Amino acid sequence: MIRATRNLPRQVSVNLLEDPLKPESRLKAALAFTRAVVSILAALLFAAPACRSRPKDDAIPIRVAPGESVTLERAPAKGNDVFALTATAGQTLRLEVDAKCPGCEQWDSATVDGLRVFPADTTRPADLPTPKGSEDCQRWRWMNVLPSSGVYRIVVNRRAEKRYRLRVSLLDPHDPLFDPGITADRVSIGEGLFPTGGKLTLKTYEPFIDYCNVPGFDTNLPAHLRFEEKDRWLGIMSLEGLKEAGPWWVGDVAEVERDTRPGVKPVKPPFSGFDDSRLMHWGRLERFNGKSWRGLRWIAQYSQEGDGELQNPLMYDFAAISKDGKYFIWFWVDIEYLNPPRELFKLTDEQNGRLWEDRKASEVFQQKVNVALTGASPTSFKPDLNQLDAAVHSLELR
Repeated sequence: MIRATRNLPRQVSVNLLEDPLKPESRLKAALAFTRAVVSILAALLFAAPACRSRPKDDAIPIRVAPGESVTLERAPAKGNDVFALTATAGQTLRLEVDAKCPGCEQWDSATVDGLRVFPADTTRPADLPTPKGSEDCQRWRWMNVLPSSGVYRIVVNRRAEKRYRLRVSLLDPHDPLFDPGITADRVSIGEGLFPTGGKLTLKTYEPFIDYCNVPGFDTNLPAHLRFEEKDRWLGIMSLEGLKEAGPWWVGDVAEVERDTRPGVKPVKPPFSGFDDSRLMHWGRLERFNGKSWRGLRWIAQYSQEGDGELQNPLMYDFAAISKDGKYFIWFWVDIEYLNPPRELFKLTDEQNGRLWEDRKASEVFQQKVNVALTGASPTSFKPDLNQLDAAVHSLELR
């Protein structure tokens, strides 16, 4: 606030030796009083325009340390909310409205109608661009690299007088969400995983998922080294970054960490879901140990439908954690079960219907599938499981 500085009137001194009733004394007193009044009016006159010219700023200051997040809970109110955040060029700002947290009640995402971000020191504020592919998500999510250092305004357009939560995260360029922490030249891969000439490339982090748009398989993964073809995929990423990318990964990572410890016998594969499908059938779950990692290998079928017969293609899956605890490795490839047992692959509509409706029958059928997959010869699959296992063991991180 600008304070008007007043020039206080000089004190009027009266000479006791003079007669205050004399005209000269009365004239001096009047002149002194007039000068005092003029000084006060001048101070107020010059201060008023300064107060009027100052723009009103009701922005709510937010302090977020790099690498940290702050969650604000806002009470019902009219009008939009404006927040002020100081950040450094190159940092990534991530905003999430109505972010859910463990034990929290359901929050209504319809309480806001949009998020805006722009530099505070601009005369005509221009919104920072929304990242490509996230146009349908800007009502509830916003994320981008900040182009310059300074203060930014975050505007939440409120649709109704309802409470909401705003989660503000400020991430450094080398945050594990954006930097896998390893380069392709530090990865050694033998023959069998990639076709001749196949190379790892860097896939950037794409965070906008759930109800905003339909994600690809690796949209919600942190930045990672990747090889991808229509029938196979390999990703190497920061373990910390994977946990940071979303709470849905934390449970799967914990299972891999637990089941790859010495002396532990894994009971069920991690990743109960895959690309909008759930784990329906599986078998051949084994622990693998490499030079620089410990992992799990299994064969699975993921499906969006209910329980039913086994169908090709199946999926060869491998997940591992580097022995230094820094990296997560994930590999899968489509495989064919050659000449499979008919009682597993060719069921009548009535038999399939029973598996869909009877949980116990479904569990019994899964046990049969598990026994068949585990007992089948490696050459019963294409590609040959021995070749795939050897290729996975050739993978090394340096």
